[in-house]
Amino acid sequence: MTRKAYLKRIISTSLIISLILTLTACSSNKKGAEPSTNSSSNNQQQSAPAPSKNQTSKTEDNSSKTTSTTNTTNTETVDPTVPKFNKTETTSSPKFNTPWKVYGTVQASIEGKGDTASEEGIGKIIVKDGSGKMYSYEIADNKKQNSPKYVQWWDDKNLLVVIGMGYGTVSQGGSLYNLNIATGKVSLAYKAEDKQNVTAVTKVKSKDGNYDLYIKMLVYEDDNFTKSHYEEFTIPYSKLTMLK
Repeated sequence: MTRKAYLKRIISTSLIISLILTLTACSSNKKGAEPSTNSSSNNQQQSAPAPSKNQTSKTEDNSSKTTSTTNTTNTETVDPTVPKFNKTETTSSPKFNTPWKVYGTVQASIEGKGDTASEEGIGKIIVKDGSGKMYSYEIADNKKQNSPKYVQWWDDKNLLVVIGMGYGTVSQGGSLYNLNIATGKVSLAYKAEDKQNVTAVTKVKSKDGNYDLYIKMLVYEDDNFTKSHYEEFTIPYSKLTMLK
């Protein structure tokens, strides 16, 4: 082989090797680029748009409304003239209130009208159950500005409540209602007529072994409400339909 032919063969071989290396490099770059494209696509699919401020605000508002509805409930009445109560769980100790009335493991007090519930203003009933939880009962839709003025337990479920005008010195009592703290039902026990004010109640044992309802009532004798006297009477258990 001549020197010229030998050099020609070397050059041809070099060109072939260079071409093979170039093709191999291009193929490797193409394969390496494909995962990057898929990764970018996956990132786009997995990324979720952040909620707008309006959406966040609506979510917070709905959460707040749910909490409020859960904490406050209304008592039930059949007679539209019988007041309803808004029942709300509370952790605050009652202030400016009457001494606790205790029956077994339950207790009741009137908050906001002083230790005898005779001060002017709208009070509310505070009930503490056997587990120690406290609930406030406030008259709902109270356009007449009535207030609880006296409470007495009949048993550990039924609380007798005197409700009358929250303002004025003439009204020292009112009509008598029964609040069932287990069912939330409120019913009329005794309707006080004009110039009458139920001021106190208690249960007394009768000869037949049942308990009757004793009522003490202030009765005004004149239109100027300057003369008055007290009357006392008993309602037999058989007529206490609000407890049945």
